[in-house]
Amino acid sequence: MKKKKVFSGFTKTTPEHLLLDAGAFFKNFIYEPGGADNDTYDSAVSAGKLIGATKGGGEFSAVPAVRQIEVDGVVTDTLPLSEDAVREIKTDNGTNTLVISDGSAVMTQADCPDGICANHKPINKTGESIICLPHKVVVTVMNDKSNDNDIDAVA
Repeated sequence: MKKKKVFSGFTKTTPEHLLLDAGAFFKNFIYEPGGADNDTYDSAVSAGKLIGATKGGGEFSAVPAVRQIEVDGVVTDTLPLSEDAVREIKTDNGTNTLVISDGSAVMTQADCPDGICANHKPINKTGESIICLPHKVVVTVMNDKSNDNDIDAVA
């Protein structure tokens, strides 16, 4: 009986061409265990959700951002929580000072009559807000899921 040759595709140079820890980053990739509408690699790529591929692994950190600083209902500024900053928010009714440090935002000063916003605890979780009613100022921590293109409107 003649012995059959088995071809595995593995050669002595295969280890030079293996790519371990490879992956891809997607935006808005949908996956829930048992979900009927889950994305696959192909469906996500065809839907334009692929951000990029990695070689040798990768890291990604989704950091909430103070994305909506509103004055009288109009978005006026966008600030990431990952960068320390100080902003004076001037309105027709007065001035507030917003400080971002160590991944949190806090209103440190307000010249409004009640000063409630200046006594508010620092915020850093999605959905948290600091509101100054007399000055009509709202600072809200939001995540990137609300905006597919990661671009904020500033008016």
